[in-house]
Amino acid sequence: MTHLRLFVFTACLITAGCNQTPDTESAQLRIDTATQKIAHAGWPNIYGPGHNSISTETNVSTTWPASGPLKKWTRPSGTGYAAVVSVGNDTVTIFRKDKQEVIECLETESGNLKWEYRYPTDFKSTYQYSSGPYSTPVITEQSVITISAAGLLHCLSRLTGQVQWKRDLRSEYEMPTSDWPFAGSPLVLSDRLILNLGAVEKEAGIVALDLSDGKTIWEATDHGYAHTTPTAATIDGQQRVFVLTFEGLVCLNPKDGTVDWEVAHQVRDPTGMNGTNAVSPIVIDDRVCVVSGPKVKPGLRCFRVLPDGTYDEPWRDIRLLKSQYTNLVGVNGYLFAFTPMTVGGPTMKCIDVINGKLAWKGKPDLGRGNMLAVNDSIIILGEDGTLASFELNTSKLIEISRTDQPVLEKPCYTSLALNQGLLFARNEKQLICFDLRRSTPKTSDSDFDFRHEP
Repeated sequence: MTHLRLFVFTACLITAGCNQTPDTESAQLRIDTATQKIAHAGWPNIYGPGHNSISTETNVSTTWPASGPLKKWTRPSGTGYAAVVSVGNDTVTIFRKDKQEVIECLETESGNLKWEYRYPTDFKSTYQYSSGPYSTPVITEQSVITISAAGLLHCLSRLTGQVQWKRDLRSEYEMPTSDWPFAGSPLVLSDRLILNLGAVEKEAGIVALDLSDGKTIWEATDHGYAHTTPTAATIDGQQRVFVLTFEGLVCLNPKDGTVDWEVAHQVRDPTGMNGTNAVSPIVIDDRVCVVSGPKVKPGLRCFRVLPDGTYDEPWRDIRLLKSQYTNLVGVNGYLFAFTPMTVGGPTMKCIDVINGKLAWKGKPDLGRGNMLAVNDSIIILGEDGTLASFELNTSKLIEISRTDQPVLEKPCYTSLALNQGLLFARNEKQLICFDLRRSTPKTSDSDFDFRHEP
């Protein structure tokens, strides 16, 4: 995949650890939509169409008053941390209300309900976090795919919400009940659905299902489950899928599930509280980055995929970055991430993926944040509910906008989504659609190519 170098400085002052300070004339950067081999409209899955939290839309303004961007509509939501997905005039959300999980398809422009599908649930997390659902849906050309907190997989008609097929994954694979909700989201590639399942006893750590009927195509590894989503990339002409499991990073062929290589990257937390991987891997050109946290090893690692399909590890650093759940943004050799909650609050870091050096670090005073990049800006929804935007700048932090009050009640743990200039943010009580458009376009699927594969 082709990426552009994006720099975001999220500290009021550049730290002494910066590698260099570029000249002022070259400081301002912008996403070059012509070089991005992804459709420019829509957010069909978690982390967007390129699986990198980057939007190539151009009809977006990241400047708003202290009161915040224009609220186009709001809608009550329920518990869970699943992100919104939105393509054309279909916007899908999943949440829990009492003893039911609810899948809603809304009109993107109005927020009105098009259809809903409900089913009972009695899942309960033993920790202080929500009992789900956590897994973000996927919108395809014909279907909506969701995974419940307890591992119930649904494929619904995108038009009507009727069940096309479903599978009870935990029951079928005889998996023990987990203390955490199922959190990994589906990855759709062409005619198949790839899941980080973690069915150790059945040697089905990673599985691929037929998108048309849900039947199993292949099963691979005996790895345990992690709260991560597979990602795909074409490197040196070969499509590969990367999955961070409980045991480590797996690189495999999505056609038949053949494992090209795997590397141990297992979390070891003596408390047992956060003893699993929970940050999805990210591909930056020919490199794959994985990170763990908060009180664990092995920290941040970078793997380079070689032309023959093997790999090497140019560097690793157990102190440079730890991350707990927030998404990674990485382009053209640079990685952007939030650290976990620590004394003094979370820190945002920019890391040079080529040499493993810290470019900058700073505290944007947002708590842990989920972010996406668009145009010449990065938008962040802070854990405290504050919405802010920053200029993509190589020399210093230039804050564009920040709400003076939270737009959502804290805590906010859910990723953002952007579709045709409309920004979607939610907590466990409310879903808000913000209008960031410079002008109002027609809302359709005409600009989105569902056949695209990273």
